[in-house]
Amino acid sequence: MDEYHNVAEPWSGSPVTTRNCSTDLNRNNVFWNRYVQGATAVPTVFGAGMDSNRTVGMFQGCGTRQSGIWRPVDNCRMKGNTPNYCPVCQNLMRNSLHPFVKHDFNNSLVGDFDGDGRDDVLVQNGNDLAIYRSGNGPNRLDRVWTANNRVPAAAGFPNPWMLSSGDKLYIADFTGDGKDDVYVLNTTSWATRWVGLLRSNGTGLETLSKYSGTLPGYGSIGASDQLFPADFNGDGKQDLYLFTGSSWSTKYMGLLQSTGTALTTAARHDVNIPGWIMGAGDRFSVADFDGDNKDDLYVFNGSDWGGTRYLGMLKSSGAGLTDIKLYTNTLASGWNMGPNDRHFVGDIDGDNKDDLYVFNGTDWSVAYLEMTKSTGAALNFVKRYDDDAGTAWATNIPGWIMKKGDRLFVSDANKDGKADLFVFNPKIDWSTEYLGTLTSSGTALSGSWSEDWVLGIPGAGGWNLGIVDKIQAANFEGGAGKADIYVHNTNWLGLIRRSPAGFVMDRHYFQWIYSPIFDSKPWAAGMP
Repeated sequence: MDEYHNVAEPWSGSPVTTRNCSTDLNRNNVFWNRYVQGATAVPTVFGAGMDSNRTVGMFQGCGTRQSGIWRPVDNCRMKGNTPNYCPVCQNLMRNSLHPFVKHDFNNSLVGDFDGDGRDDVLVQNGNDLAIYRSGNGPNRLDRVWTANNRVPAAAGFPNPWMLSSGDKLYIADFTGDGKDDVYVLNTTSWATRWVGLLRSNGTGLETLSKYSGTLPGYGSIGASDQLFPADFNGDGKQDLYLFTGSSWSTKYMGLLQSTGTALTTAARHDVNIPGWIMGAGDRFSVADFDGDNKDDLYVFNGSDWGGTRYLGMLKSSGAGLTDIKLYTNTLASGWNMGPNDRHFVGDIDGDNKDDLYVFNGTDWSVAYLEMTKSTGAALNFVKRYDDDAGTAWATNIPGWIMKKGDRLFVSDANKDGKADLFVFNPKIDWSTEYLGTLTSSGTALSGSWSEDWVLGIPGAGGWNLGIVDKIQAANFEGGAGKADIYVHNTNWLGLIRRSPAGFVMDRHYFQWIYSPIFDSKPWAAGMP
């Protein structure tokens, strides 16, 4: 019952309603009705502005007959069209294949892999990688590159990177060409441990260098090593801080410099960094807190020294680190450090120095959030909030009732150069989910939110917020700031942007990222 037609006589058989043929002209009764937009005339005559195998309607001719029966698109030829297959066929085949390939969106990362100023998506599925590019059309994603089992070697370089589900990927522009590349660490999949440099060529990734067991000038790669991409020498290439906190009895911090194609060791600190004794529980946050274009580190330890907690500001000289300010148990404001303090780096006031948001929703009876400003050499108190309006020194955030289960993500929601926060509470403290924006004026925060659903553009449905959702602040629109969100879970990935009126869902994908004209409607098993 395909759509080809060469018999002039009209259909004369029994009524037909199959996946791609129907004798019923009622748009609500055909199997592919969900693709037929309300403005599309029924029956449909192919004309200007239509795509021959992506515009869905009810075109006359099917089942070898030229009239009396209708098909979903003007020309759904499986071989020769671009893209292959119409939306109805495409989705039916993908639903059939999905139980076997088990494609999901759990491991999705954000990066600008072609340097156009818009964040793309890198999806990792076991031994597979795929890049989906933003910007080709109105806020949508298109697949531009895939790799199965290995990332090929770049021209002039000897070895590919063998992909594995144990790969840990770190997005970083280590060549300094404005395109995000990928550092990869694998300590579990093979008999030896590996670090690799995967360069973006503007379309996909290619392997430059890979290190087995040891790194030049640093030593052995440990089972629990942590990587932190950062441009610690200010040359425009993102290097690596490598922290070995529990792999060996001795603690190490390495400064691994990118040459653009390989890594060299600029420095290695053993046991301590001048002014800071390293502990297994050290938590590092990359920040240029003095505005000299060299990425420094904030470091917090709330677990290794009995009841004493420490926060340090580790300044990079380009050739090593020094602790220039150490806070013990309290910050300048009197904030009592808790073992579960969480630190979020961002330039709160737009002065080109990276400040800190400090949040604790675990250690006290109420949740606390503090804005602290870097002077370049210390942290000054700006503003503190809690969810207990009875305190004289702190209040709740106007427009957002802060709770212990809030999850924070640094953004620039209004694109003014000041670091804001997206905040998500996934039905932990309330009867439904909330997605909000905490906008920084430089000295205070104000909030706004969406409840349960983020409504979509006309015809796009919406995003039903859920406890399984993962949030990543991004910029898929282009221009300044990270005012957008990629949200994903096992089966769904969505593009949400913040407008002055609130959050708007531009597009979402079920199980696969595929772009027929009407790809933003939900795809479900059993539907075309």
